[in-house]
Amino acid sequence: MNNALRICAIGFLALALALGVGACGDSQSGSTGKVIHAPLRAQIGQLDPVTSSTQYSNVCASAIFDTLLQYSYIYRPYRLEPSLVKALPTYHEGTKTLEDGSEVAEIWYEFELKPGTVFHDDPAFGDAGPSELTVDDVFYSIKRMTDTRWIPQGWWVYEGRIVGLDAYKDEQDARQEKAHEASEEFSWDYDKPVSGLEKLDKYRFRIHLTKPFPQFLNILCMTYASIVSRTVVEHYDKGIGQHPVGTGAFRVKSFESLKMVLEKNPTFREEYYPTMPDEDYPGKERDVAMGLYKDAGKRLPLADGMVFKVFEEDNPMWLLFMDGQLDFSQVPAETWETVFNPDLTMKEDFKNRYKVHNFNLPLLDMIYYGFNYEDPVWGGDGKGRLLRQAVAAALNNRERNELFYNSKNTLYSGPIPPGTAEFEADLPDLAYEANIEEAQRLLAEAGHPNGEGLPPLMYETSTGGNSKEQSEFLLRCLTAVGLKLEVNFNSFPELNRKLKNKQAQFFGLAWGADYPDAENFLQLFYGPNESPGSNNFNYKNPEYDRLYEQASKMSESPERTVLYRKMRDIVIDSGISLGSMSRIRFYVMQERLKNFKPEEVFYGYWKYLDLRDPAAASAP
Repeated sequence: MNNALRICAIGFLALALALGVGACGDSQSGSTGKVIHAPLRAQIGQLDPVTSSTQYSNVCASAIFDTLLQYSYIYRPYRLEPSLVKALPTYHEGTKTLEDGSEVAEIWYEFELKPGTVFHDDPAFGDAGPSELTVDDVFYSIKRMTDTRWIPQGWWVYEGRIVGLDAYKDEQDARQEKAHEASEEFSWDYDKPVSGLEKLDKYRFRIHLTKPFPQFLNILCMTYASIVSRTVVEHYDKGIGQHPVGTGAFRVKSFESLKMVLEKNPTFREEYYPTMPDEDYPGKERDVAMGLYKDAGKRLPLADGMVFKVFEEDNPMWLLFMDGQLDFSQVPAETWETVFNPDLTMKEDFKNRYKVHNFNLPLLDMIYYGFNYEDPVWGGDGKGRLLRQAVAAALNNRERNELFYNSKNTLYSGPIPPGTAEFEADLPDLAYEANIEEAQRLLAEAGHPNGEGLPPLMYETSTGGNSKEQSEFLLRCLTAVGLKLEVNFNSFPELNRKLKNKQAQFFGLAWGADYPDAENFLQLFYGPNESPGSNNFNYKNPEYDRLYEQASKMSESPERTVLYRKMRDIVIDSGISLGSMSRIRFYVMQERLKNFKPEEVFYGYWKYLDLRDPAAASAP
């Protein structure tokens, strides 16, 4: 018996009781018992799309809510396809003549919704039952992102991009301020038209853009762009995050702090499992060998329900997977050598003994340490920049990779990760190992030789995983150059609140791509995206912002690559973000799980999953 199972034999009962896993499992509606049991790596505070800014909330939200567009589940490279709409939108870019004879740019996408799509049945709809999704729901969902009452964290995805939307927000903000000064009641005027949201009829509409933005359709796949019902939001008001109601393949049965149970949506629209494309694509041979097209043409969703369980520590997650109570898991770094060969293939004895398969997924992501640019000591330019660069010189990313990631991460610098067109490997003068002398020189130049006179650097990180060990490693790196570090461990919702309120001085995070373009990483440093937007660094640099605004209008080209790399170099020189690394996520799955091709650019794959053996589908 290996160590993992020995520990499991001793402690499994306590773990099971703590996680709410009993001998009978989780019952679901439907007779087949096909319930997917999936792990979550952090607690989910709420599931309101306008505030769903974390990977963990997006995992659950993607099963409940729908967006206008989605990515093809199996096909690579990433390809957009319809979700709530009948077809990909038509695009128009030209000019129109005004009454005075002048011409202005006219840029729009035209969409047509699938008729008959209805929201989940919910008490909010009363006796009338769930309503059909229409253009009004789409426009309401977009307008909600302007409403400061909801503390929207995704305003940056729309800001400056839809004609009239910023002016609408400014007008509502001014009305709200005036009402506040007069001690009068106020409500956001969702009935007021926005010129760039043009309704053609019940199902057809246009979204007019202020300027070309090639990634706009990718944005419409993000959780932020999920479509919600005004009736439901107004019914639950501030409690809406605990009562998520969408049009997705699954609906909420129960929502607790450590577990969410979903059941199949009986009114899910007509949608089918993808068929095998005629053309070749990268990885097609592997996908066929994995049986990913065997369910081609079947009506979705295939499973009867989902159970998400929260694991803030890796060991309990791994033990429950090994005991068969989870249908898949990520492989913790400390057990990697037990599972994999040096070439990243699964060890045959492990595979045969536990009847599992694996899928190794290179992530389009960035692991980094970040500073708050508004911090009075470590922020700004001048001395703050020197101090940040000193911290960068003290870090040993190669050792961090070795200790915590089995040296399987790709080390790089700046915010353009491998897997994007503009990635550039082996940049000059990049040291992935500590340079103590350089760190000490920079500290002395900043007026703090050997860290003298500096208060402790306050490091905010999340609990779980190997956060404690990684924090100890970070402390060792900084202590070597005379710097002091204090660590605050937070639940992920707590850490996120600190970031959005600009209360984190120094923090460690990972950013996974929302869509497959380096622009999604570069926008993290764009000044107008400051917290509570995606710019958790609160970084502001006029030259960077100018380059970003220029590049964001451009499609992929050599000219855009030049601009992207100039922005990358500005970020590296600022020392505002330290790292970076991109990971390989090592997934293992039970043999009973069908159609599992994990992905972290998007999470809308739950409706495609199935279980081979109904008897084995329910947790023991």
